[in-house]
Amino acid sequence: MRFTHPLEHVLGSKTKVAILRYLSLTGLELNGRQIARAINISPPTVNRALAELVKEGVLTQRNVGRTYLYRLNDDNRLAAELVIPLFQKERDLLKRALSEVLDDVPSILSAILYGSLVRGEEEPFSDVDLLIVADDGVRARDVLEERAVNFLERYGNVLSLYILSLDEFRSLYQQRDELLREILAEGRVVAGQSPLELVHGAS
Repeated sequence: MRFTHPLEHVLGSKTKVAILRYLSLTGLELNGRQIARAINISPPTVNRALAELVKEGVLTQRNVGRTYLYRLNDDNRLAAELVIPLFQKERDLLKRALSEVLDDVPSILSAILYGSLVRGEEEPFSDVDLLIVADDGVRARDVLEERAVNFLERYGNVLSLYILSLDEFRSLYQQRDELLREILAEGRVVAGQSPLELVHGAS
């Protein structure tokens, strides 16, 4: 294991990052072709990166029949103390960011994330689009608009809020409002009730 600037060698390419992210978060032991398919990178490129990561000690390689299987080396200090926590924090980054916005906001019934983030089309400064359904839209808006300012300062992204009262949501749903239909078709519930629970009442 390198002790001087090891991350340059472990995280030095998009392919290595994609491999380590996938194996860190899944805990799987896979062959090179399976990993290549999972991360959508060509097998030759993945195999070269795998060999380098094995050499650095962060992956183990095991011969099974006519293939090699790879997994994250949990016994390696670099993998255990830096690589795994890094990708866990990356995975939870959006969840933590949204918690800063939504926690303890009065009267929120549901928060639905939609737009480029959900479609996988985000850029560094893409808006974070949220549909908020609240018992009291005015009270929720007062708190959320203040938090949106802090969100922009902290993350560099505009928090784009579409705030509806429950009555407004149900009315637009019944009217088959085009924008609402698009949001619900692609959106992901990040807090509270599902759209059907909002329409029919939570059981």
